[in-house]
Amino acid sequence: YGDSIIKPVFSTLIQTNSVINNLSQYGSSTTSGIILKTDSSLLTIDRTGNQISATLNIVSLIKPATAIINNVDFLFQPVGNKLFIFQNGIVTDSIQPGEIITSEPIVLEQATENFRVSFGTGNGKVLSYSVSNFSDSTVWVNDTSWAVSKLAAELSYFSYISTVPTLEVLDVPYPLYFDNAGNSYSFTNEQPIDLAITKDKNGKYISIVLTTRNK
Repeated sequence: YGDSIIKPVFSTLIQTNSVINNLSQYGSSTTSGIILKTDSSLLTIDRTGNQISATLNIVSLIKPATAIINNVDFLFQPVGNKLFIFQNGIVTDSIQPGEIITSEPIVLEQATENFRVSFGTGNGKVLSYSVSNFSDSTVWVNDTSWAVSKLAAELSYFSYISTVPTLEVLDVPYPLYFDNAGNSYSFTNEQPIDLAITKDKNGKYISIVLTTRNK
């Protein structure tokens, strides 16, 4: 309402020399907090505003993914050609796919207790790894010419968008949207920059794409 005053749950001064460029939620209802990501670091703030982990020097502009799996707080942070895996705030493993990771990772449960972390690469691949066994990997996509910039998925359905390098001529159509149902879409004089999936009234998956022309 117009006369209402919104008060913050907490307000705290973040000790960082870099600009915070994204936030992620982590944890359960009793241990929840936020992950703060800057250009060169990653730090954890609990729900009372206290910093509960040391600042980690991670040079990456890509937002991490978080998930609670078997009562363990997971965080997946891409850095170049590695995906670092944190469990309860500690780095426990890393995935090295052999190429640069270019999209935010996503975590989904494809079957009961079957969790997978997936991401796109600069060589146009979409890779998926089992969280319970990181050596169990699957190449979802390996046939696009451009870097995968965004991935969205639910159960067995996924879609993704790619980005054309800015030096390329954009006044010709480029196929930059794809899904695993065989659909694709070409863009002319614009590029897709964000992606989400939902369902229509008939339960069919549909994708929502935001472009550089605010469409």
